[in-house]
Amino acid sequence: MKWQSTPKAPVVSYFVDFDAGLLLHVYDDRGMDVHARDRKTIEPLYYEFDEWLLDYDRPRMNAIFEAN
Repeated sequence: MKWQSTPKAPVVSYFVDFDAGLLLHVYDDRGMDVHARDRKTIEPLYYEFDEWLLDYDRPRMNAIFEAN
């Protein structure tokens, strides 16, 4: 798959699950940001979708999920 350098479907969407403490920020057809209230909610996504994570975000995410 060839990576798109510009969005083809720009959107500004937020999906919130208040009970789960989870927020998705879909910014365009290339991806989204995922935020959670606590580590246990988002940690399974971090490991399951590792290959989808952006390299420039990795140092910050690694500091959170690989800390003891």
